[in-house]
Amino acid sequence: MITKLTKFFKELSEKLSYQHWLILAGIISILLGALVFFSLNKPETPQAEPIATVTVVAAAQDIAPKTFIKESMLTTIEVPSHLVPEGAVTDMKEIIDKPAKVAIMRNDIVTTRKVFMDISMAGFTGNIPPDCRAVTIGINDITGMAGFAKPGDFVDVMLISKSDTHVSGRIVLQNVQLLAINQNGDVPANTDSDASNGDAVKMPGQSSSSSSGSASSQGKASDKLATATLALTPEDALKLVTDAQDGTLYLVLRPYKPRDKFTTETSYSHFSVDKATNVPQRSTAPMPSALSPAPAPAASAPAPAPASSGGIEVIRGTTATREGA
Repeated sequence: MITKLTKFFKELSEKLSYQHWLILAGIISILLGALVFFSLNKPETPQAEPIATVTVVAAAQDIAPKTFIKESMLTTIEVPSHLVPEGAVTDMKEIIDKPAKVAIMRNDIVTTRKVFMDISMAGFTGNIPPDCRAVTIGINDITGMAGFAKPGDFVDVMLISKSDTHVSGRIVLQNVQLLAINQNGDVPANTDSDASNGDAVKMPGQSSSSSSGSASSQGKASDKLATATLALTPEDALKLVTDAQDGTLYLVLRPYKPRDKFTTETSYSHFSVDKATNVPQRSTAPMPSALSPAPAPAASAPAPAPASSGGIEVIRGTTATREGA
């Protein structure tokens, strides 16, 4: 085989002239130069770098607002790290049994902005303890502690009732959480500004001369407080609303750290002396007794003097005489 190739190139070389060899050498040099040029300018293929991913929590179904999220409503997906939104939830346990703030569509990444991470952020209903209900009662400056009670404080509730002969009071509920004052469960009513305007409140027993404020300012003071909303169990709520029909309810503000949590003396009565005139009076005359002597007979009237034609009739004791006849 090598002998044949050698013989072929020898015969070809004898047939080619000098000019042919120059042309052939030029063509070969051009081809080699082109090959070297394209090999040097060939772009290098960049090596693919691995993409970093993050496991995040997504919605497995549509979740309506204020729906308590369950584990069956969630799933996990892999997302490139540069596409992960701020506040993305990476652990399902962080949001289970918490209400959704907005509607979460299926396959959406769940973030902390879409969920109420604190139950108290879910509006007024989030402030109600799980085993309680919110019930509202009417109050005023006196029965409502003049606005010193703020949402979140704990109070006792007293009931004062009156009758024709006495006034009675009893503690209906103790250690009750105050949720709101005047439909405000977040920011308490500002009483300092009302006091600076000279609004006067007439206390029990205060004379009319001491309350020199105008009628309009007194009206404003009496309207500062109107309602108080308490957190009560359903049984206590029913009891409070029923007892409220018998008298006036008073709120008693408890200290920050009370020395005694509950009070045992829960009732008191005061009999009114002013109402004694309405009681029928007994007769003060002595009753006759069987052993007492019979009363003496009354003295007989003096016998009339015989009629005469003139003179003046004089009565002495039981006798009558006529003088100057």
